Amino acid sequence: MTQLIGYQSVLDCGVVSASSVDPQYPVANISDWLPHDFWSAAAAGVVTVDVDCGSAVEVDYLAIGRHNLGKADTSYVLQYSADGVFFSDCFSQQVAVSDATIMVQFQAVSAQFFRLRMDSVSPVLIGLLAVGKALRLPGPYPGFQPPRLNVKRNSVVNISNNGVPVSSLATAKGASFSIEAKWLHESVVSSDVEPFVYAARARVFFYAWFYENHPSDVVVAWFDGVPDMRYPAFSRVDVRLKCVSMVEAEDNSPACAPIEPVGGGLIGPGEEPVGPT
Repeated sequence: MTQLIGYQSVLDCGVVSASSVDPQYPVANISDWLPHDFWSAAAAGVVTVDVDCGSAVEVDYLAIGRHNLGKADTSYVLQYSADGVFFSDCFSQQVAVSDATIMVQFQAVSAQFFRLRMDSVSPVLIGLLAVGKALRLPGPYPGFQPPRLNVKRNSVVNISNNGVPVSSLATAKGASFSIEAKWLHESVVSSDVEPFVYAARARVFFYAWFYENHPSDVVVAWFDGVPDMRYPAFSRVDVRLKCVSMVEAEDNSPACAPIEPVGGGLIGPGEEPVGPT
């Protein structure tokens, strides 16, 4: 069992561009790790988001969050190139079946140029995009509660004086959970876990709790507390990181109301920006 964490991205230091951009929602929004702003294409059809890393970089995952690829009936594939002209696919073309968070793991490739190619029936929008090297940790362990199965949902129905339901208010709150990894060698904590902790103190990240068996069970999450690292034995470390997940889109759920322009960015109706800002 492997916990897959996406927090490193070539978009952090590469030059990012898009073949189609709605001027209200620039492509810079796709790489800022902020869930409440978006890049949007100006039209439907084939569009690309391109990254020039400046030199060859190795990557093995793609993650997409806060998007409408399902509603836009989108097929997508990540491509790589040594010269920015001839591109090869990192994995076979995928079709988005919903607007839930996407994470695709693939055999590592090294290249200077990467391209997310999408073909949709309506303009696509994406709030979070990451391409990089995933952090892999052992676990989870017995008793773990998958975030997407533990979203706190509540519904309040307003009743008229005649006892007739006249309206309802649905709310949802992300699930609290912990990323745990036991008996890690201290060198692994120093080289792999500590950089993740440092980065995730300031921004969200992608998390798949059991990617081998549940590749579609992915959430956007952030830290909710102080990391707990203990030495149960010499040179070994137990790690526990308290987190909160963002509410994921679900068909016929109030949590996946159509995303509309609100203020300076795109957020769901009635929502407020959440997580690190």
